[in-house]
Amino acid sequence: MNDELEVLGRDNYDTWKIQMKALLIKNDAWGYVSGSNVKPEDNAAEVQEWTNRDEKAKSDLILSIGASQLKMVKNCATSRELWQKLEDTFQSRGPARKASLLKNLTLKKMNEGDDIHEHLHEFFDSVDKLAEMDVNINDDLLAIMLLYSLPASFENFRVAIESRDVLPTPDNLRTKITEEYGARKNTTTSNSNQGAMYVQKNKQKNKREKNVVLKEEKKDKFFNFKCFRCHQQGHRQAQCPLRKVNNSSASVALFSTEVKFDVCHNVSRVTRNDWCLDSGCTSHLCRDLGPNSVKYKGTLVRGLSFI
Repeated sequence: MNDELEVLGRDNYDTWKIQMKALLIKNDAWGYVSGSNVKPEDNAAEVQEWTNRDEKAKSDLILSIGASQLKMVKNCATSRELWQKLEDTFQSRGPARKASLLKNLTLKKMNEGDDIHEHLHEFFDSVDKLAEMDVNINDDLLAIMLLYSLPASFENFRVAIESRDVLPTPDNLRTKITEEYGARKNTTTSNSNQGAMYVQKNKQKNKREKNVVLKEEKKDKFFNFKCFRCHQQGHRQAQCPLRKVNNSSASVALFSTEVKFDVCHNVSRVTRNDWCLDSGCTSHLCRDLGPNSVKYKGTLVRGLSFI
């Protein structure tokens, strides 16, 4: 007995039958099951040999039947009788069975996303079962039924097949549908891979940009030095809010009328070597006439350096 042989259950008689027949042919026992090897009547030795070989064929059948199905065949005397019992039980040939198969064949519709191989298997399985009941369907009709069982995404494919002068046979059409499905699947996979690569590159780019921003923010957050312009702590000179202030305007604002009067007054009273105004900066206002002396609105201001 082959360990890979499918055991007969409630729903697998059609496939089990094919496998079981192949096994019996391999073991030279199919003639006893099919009834072609008739039991002899006169020669006792031949009768005994026939009985022994028939029992072996019957044993192969019993060992391939599920436990729940054994009760129906326990009273069968020969392998032929057992085979017919199973056939009558699982393979009905009545009008109801034919109507069910024809309904399944004509009304079955493949949904988008379903496996095309499974759909084709079920379609042709119904055709084979009807053929066993002597219900044969024209090849052109089968081809049309198969085309219209496909989903809407195969509309262009269906139109291309119907525009031909001669429709392909059902077997050839089955091959073409499988090839079309494979080509579409490969195209979809390729597009998905390209899209995934594009998304991955964008993620990496966004991650790099985000890291740069975080690095700058962190750098600014922990900057503890003083600004060289306003002497406030926490930012650089390049980020100082006073950066855009016009230096010349600030200098002019420094010398208001009142300040100008006080400075000139002090210059006139102090000796030549005395300081008039010490600003605390690197450049000061003094009485000495220096290279930095300038005129402000027509008045000479000695020793003035603009900071």
